[in-house]
Amino acid sequence: MNTLAEALRWAFICGTAVLLVACITTATRKRSEGASWGTIIAHMENKWLSADKALFAIFTGYFGSRVAEHIGGSPPGTEECLTILFPLGVVAAVVATRLTVRRADRATWINLLALVAAPIALGAVTTGW
Repeated sequence: MNTLAEALRWAFICGTAVLLVACITTATRKRSEGASWGTIIAHMENKWLSADKALFAIFTGYFGSRVAEHIGGSPPGTEECLTILFPLGVVAAVVATRLTVRRADRATWINLLALVAAPIALGAVTTGW
C-alpha cells in the first residue's frame, strides 16, 4: 500500500506541475494578445480550473484521510495531509472543469466523481493508510 500511495503522490505532483505550466502558458498567450486580466481570469476559471473546485477537492480528500485514520490507518499530521492533497485538488479541479466543458449534459455526475468520490478515495489511500 505504501508503494501505491507513493506512486500516486508523485503522479499528482508531476501532473499538477504540468497543469500549472500549461495554465501559465495560456495566461501569458492571452495577455500577449492584449486581453485584460479579468478576461484572462474568466477564461482560466471556465476552461482550466477554479479555486473553489480545487479547495473543495482538497477538503474532501482531507475528509477521506480522516475517515481512513478512524477506520484503522495511521494518523498523518494536518500539514502533511495538505501538502499531499494540494496537487490532488488541482488535478481534480482541472479534470472536473475540462470534462464539464466537453460534456455539459453530465456536469453533475462529473463533479460528483471528480470532486467528491475520487478525492475521498485517493485521500484515504495517499495519506490515511
